[in-house]
Amino acid sequence: MGCSVKKMKIIYINGNRDIDINGYDGKATHVRGVIESFSTEHIVYYFTKNEKYVNSTSGRIYYYQSVEDIVKVVNSLQFDFAYERYCLHSYEGIEITQLLKIPIIMEFNFSFVYGNEKDKSIVDIEDAFECEKRVLLSSDYIVTVSDVLQDYLNKIGVRQSMIFPACVDPIIFKPEITKRNKIRNKYNLLDEIVVGFVGSFQKYHGLEIVIEVINKVHDSNIKKIIFMLVGDGKYYDEFKNEISTKNLEDYVIFTGRLDQDNVVNAIAAFDIAIMTTPQYEKDKYFWKYHGVPVKILEYMSMAKPTISPEIQTLKHIILHDINGYVVKIGDSEAFFNAIICLRDNVEKRDKIGRAARETIIAKYTWKRKTDAIITLAKNLINNKGAFN
Repeated sequence: MGCSVKKMKIIYINGNRDIDINGYDGKATHVRGVIESFSTEHIVYYFTKNEKYVNSTSGRIYYYQSVEDIVKVVNSLQFDFAYERYCLHSYEGIEITQLLKIPIIMEFNFSFVYGNEKDKSIVDIEDAFECEKRVLLSSDYIVTVSDVLQDYLNKIGVRQSMIFPACVDPIIFKPEITKRNKIRNKYNLLDEIVVGFVGSFQKYHGLEIVIEVINKVHDSNIKKIIFMLVGDGKYYDEFKNEISTKNLEDYVIFTGRLDQDNVVNAIAAFDIAIMTTPQYEKDKYFWKYHGVPVKILEYMSMAKPTISPEIQTLKHIILHDINGYVVKIGDSEAFFNAIICLRDNVEKRDKIGRAARETIIAKYTWKRKTDAIITLAKNLINNKGAFN
């Protein structure tokens, strides 16, 4: 007779107002991936500050502004632990777990303080740093996505943390020849090599290098290379205008923002996938890219040979010329040469793509991540009498 798995009740808290759990960007994909994986064996109540859900009647999704709003929902129920996606100035997770006497596991994907280099929205950095440190040090355990972020946690005094990068669903993101042909037919692509990018058009993605690379393809009079750019964002119109000004339209397909199903279709049409990032300035804690983009894992899961900048957070995921192709940050000539190398070698593309998917299945699925979190939560519950 098999042993049944005890269903745990989990409070998932997300204080970032900009994240829509049903959205299409990387952050939404990450939140949804964790919740859906938890929900296969456990019960999850999701609390969000996104105003789209003020009057939500959708399952266990609840809008909240304060800890009192959470208490109204959970007070009469017995929960096992809380899981929170870290957000600056979000203290409700710490407060509700102290009230309920349950542990809280904090998911730390991004430092809002030192990520401020991206948008310059924080005026008082030192005050924000103290707020960030307070939340992180008050958590019972922290799950982070990279060694760069774990180094930061160590610097501020956090000792209870583990690294587990963002993940992907290899059943949704899998090689699809039918979808590949459908999209290529839609855009009248015959034997062209499609170089693809998925993401938001923001300055911090370093998309200027893509324009430089497209220009090199144009200047070299290289035929049969098309860049398929998927997404939109603040820089979208400016990017399109620059492509037009430089007379590069014949080399580019803009799809605009797509839902998940159509993102899968688009990636299926890629022959080569790319990620870009600028070189960040050196500051007190961060002078490196410190996140793990979900799109990289989606590319790899679909067996696409991926060209990535040489950044610290990906060094254990992408191995050059084995399951990916690594180039120096900001080096458009290196990007261009990598594309040409992969364009001219079908066998290399296929070999790298297969190895990429094998890497994802072995290490970076949502189930592996949530299984590890459940084990961690059980250990916290069993080892800390204060929670009982």
